Parts: sequence; C-alpha cells; structure tokens
Amino acid sequence: MKFIKRFCSVMLGSIFLLTGCKTVQPNETSYTPISETTIASSYAFHQTSSVVTSSMNYGSYLVEPKKQEGRQKIYKIAEDLSTSVLTELEAGYTYVEGPLSPDCTKLFLYRNKDNEDASSYYGVIVDLTTGDQIVSQYPYFALNAVNWAGNDKIFLSYCQIRFYSTADFSEIDFRPDFLDTVEQDPDGKYIITGMIHDRNKDRYVLTYAEKKVGSTDPSSDYKMSVGIVLIDGEGRTVRAFTPGTNYYSPYSSTDIAARQTLQIDSSGNVSLFVGVMGSESDIPYTKALIVNVDRAEVVKMPNELRDVFLRGGWVYGLTFSPYQEWWDTMQLNIYKPNDSYKYSKSVELYTEPNTYRYMNTTGTRSNLSYQIYLYPDGNVLLRSYHTEDGNTKVLLSKIMLADKTVTPIGVLPGNDNDMFKIAGIDNSGNIIVLGSKTA
Repeated sequence: MKFIKRFCSVMLGSIFLLTGCKTVQPNETSYTPISETTIASSYAFHQTSSVVTSSMNYGSYLVEPKKQEGRQKIYKIAEDLSTSVLTELEAGYTYVEGPLSPDCTKLFLYRNKDNEDASSYYGVIVDLTTGDQIVSQYPYFALNAVNWAGNDKIFLSYCQIRFYSTADFSEIDFRPDFLDTVEQDPDGKYIITGMIHDRNKDRYVLTYAEKKVGSTDPSSDYKMSVGIVLIDGEGRTVRAFTPGTNYYSPYSSTDIAARQTLQIDSSGNVSLFVGVMGSESDIPYTKALIVNVDRAEVVKMPNELRDVFLRGGWVYGLTFSPYQEWWDTMQLNIYKPNDSYKYSKSVELYTEPNTYRYMNTTGTRSNLSYQIYLYPDGNVLLRSYHTEDGNTKVLLSKIMLADKTVTPIGVLPGNDNDMFKIAGIDNSGNIIVLGSKTA
C-alpha cells in the first residue's frame, strides 16, 4: 500500500494528509463495525447502549453534542464511573485544555473570545477541588506552550521564556542563560520548542530545534536538529547536548509553531518527540524518544514507541507493528530497567489487533491515535481513536496494573467540533474532561 503524503503546516500536533490510499478491508471473522458497538443516537450521560454485539461493551456516552448552550464545562469522572460537573466556564469565550499542576490539583486553560482568531490567549487557572478560577488580565500565552514550575509558578516556553505567578499572573524575573545563545544568533537558527521543570531536583530541561541555515536541499526544511539543555534552578546551563545526528525536530522550519510535549520523572528520564527519516520518504515520521539528562544519553528501548508515560524509571509505552498508518497489532507495555539501566519489556499490559483504527505517524499525540494517562495508583487510562468510514469515536478504558483487567468507561464523539478533551487525572483519581460548546 502506498501513501502519498503532503505536508500541511499547523501548530503542535500538525497532521500529514493522506491521499490515494486503497480501502482497507476488515477481517469478517473478527471485525465488528462501530455502528454495532455503540448507538449513534444515544448521547446522554450514563445512558448505556442496549444493543451490544461486540465482545466489549464500551458503555455510556459521556456527552450530549446536539444540545446547544454555548458554555463550556469541566467534568469529573470518578473511579465508580459517576460523572459530575466541576464548574461552568464563562460564556462568550472558547477554552482549550492546558496542563495539570504537578500535584494535580489545578488545571491551566487557554481562552479567547468566541469566533476570534488569536495568536495569544488569556490564561485561566481552575482549582480542581472547588472549581474556583483565576483569569489573567492580558493574553500573554501562546497555545500549547505553558508548563508548570512547582505549584505556584507557570512559564511560557515557546521561542521565549517567561515566568508568572499562579496567584495573580504577575511576571516573575527568571532568565535562563541559554536565552543569550538564542537571542544573539544572527541567523535565527535556534528555536526554543519546549521546557519542563524537574520538581525532584528543582531544575529545568529545555529543548530546541536548530535550522540548517543556507541549505538548498529541500529536505533540510524537515531536518531541524534536536538539542537538549539542562538548566539549574538559578537559570545556569549545566549541560547542552544532542541526542543523536539522526533525530530531528518533528516539525518543519516553515511551521508557525514548533512545540514539544515533554515529560520528566524522578529518575532523570525525559520523553520528547523526534522525527526520523523513513526509507521511502524525505519527510520524517514521529516517535517518542526517552533521554536520561543525568547521563546525557538516549535510553535504548526494545520497541519503537508511539507514546509514553514516565513514572519513577518505569516507562509505559505504546507500540505498533508495523509502525505505519495501518497497522496489525497495538501493544501497551511497561518497561523496567535493570541495575545497568538496560530496559526490557517487563509487562505486556494490553494488546489488540487492528480493528480498523488509523494512526497518524507524523504528529505528536495526534487526536487520530492512542494516548495513555496514569492514575495515582499506577493503573492506566487508555484513550483510543476508532474510525470507520467517517464515523469516529474516542473510546475510554481503564486497565488494571495488577491483573490486566479492562473496564470500559465511555465513548466520546470523535470529530473536532464535539471532541471532549481529556485534560488528565487529578490527585484523587478523577478523570478531568473539558467539555465543548455543545455539551
């Protein structure tokens, strides 16, 4: 099967469009159409499908997309699968989910006025216990570029670095030394793509993309080198290195945004997304890479990872075989290191065959794929994207670490207008969901 790809410059999570691909025929002996798995007209909270022919009942829809209120809400899905409204957000604005605080008690949101294109957004911080909100006075923030530095500070980490107090959004004076390298470069070849705070050691990890200045090779637009900088709590550069010559920023040099989705855990492992050149294309495909910043080396994994979640040296990883848009097998594995920091697949937590699911291989955490979240006790929330002839759904399932049992939680509509966004899991084990305008 041959795919003809053309690049479309968009913000983080940019998607490569597919054309000219043959129809994939399902295996009639094992394939159950999604129309038989869920009832398209059943959208109310807790309304369970009465007709289930699939081996797994994906349970209730979580949303009611036909109901127009024009006001977004934040929902909590408790461990007993009961759903409640935490708070209603102010009408007249559109909200986009941001990151949870390190202690998972607060959520950052981006907002702008309805029907208004915005290059920068107002910030909103929501208390996940009380629902109380704090709104910034000005639109300081670039979309998908905010992270937390402890529970009392946030920072903007795309192209520039700016710190703000979470109490009143006042700016905090903090300037990493590496900014001098970026700002004093006459060719403008360095682009800051992300930064994350390591609360275990009060330090920061910054990533950047480096352009090939003056190159006439068309593929150079897609070969922006990846750099990593370790910064101490005072802003001093401790170490700067590249993870390897064959890893590229998963964006082109002509993108209007190039933003990394970073994680760091107590072992010093950092996950980021990199582009790798395939044998049949001059456009890189994306995969998750793990780098240990204390040893300044790539952590070698036994499988190629689409997405990961890091915790205490363990790696929860999603793999696909083969690694392409249409695949045969998906696995969710847990990888654990030995005393020599060598990783092997320790637990095969979940696996499934290709049930007509499509995976975008050229984006970071694309909506058209899987994603994993962790509960405080180490159990997994798996978000699965299911598509069939334009009928798409997002399936939510809880996977138990102890016995690998799978509990269906619910189904979200799968198109952009009605897609409810999973913001994460709070410190009490509640799934935090940002509703759309139509909920």
